Amino acid sequence: MLALSMWQPWAWAVVHLDEGGKEIENRQRRDGRMPLIVRHRGPLLIHASKKQDVAYYEDVAERIAIIIGRRPPPLEELQFGGIIGRAIGVATIQPDGTLWRGPSADRADEFFANVFRANEFADTRWHIPPQWGLVLRERRPLPFIPYKGMQGLFHVPDEVIP
Repeated sequence: MLALSMWQPWAWAVVHLDEGGKEIENRQRRDGRMPLIVRHRGPLLIHASKKQDVAYYEDVAERIAIIIGRRPPPLEELQFGGIIGRAIGVATIQPDGTLWRGPSADRADEFFANVFRANEFADTRWHIPPQWGLVLRERRPLPFIPYKGMQGLFHVPDEVIP
């Protein structure tokens, strides 16, 4: 299965918040083109990166508190360097906040044909313009599995996941 590594506390916000949780993972490239990650459709493991950065945590924790009204757990209570959950990639949000329907938009199903703004489909409080966003559904935690991550999407053998 493919996995995506995120810094904490973003990974926590994806898998541990039900209603109102982080359902958009933002990514960008220096050249402005669409990152491969946001094109992913289907199951995805959520990996919490090994890196711990107190200043970064404080900045992100404050952003999360503004969005959901409370801070994430303290840095020392979060898990690092392993798989912490799973989700399903279902759609892409463009930097301008519209839903990207892909090269075959003329053949899009009726649901997507009627969706023009991403905020009609996802909680765009989690979208950070001018980045691209991967919309994540069915987000849920898994028991922590120590596992070395890497940038971008990476493969995790099926036997690693219970």
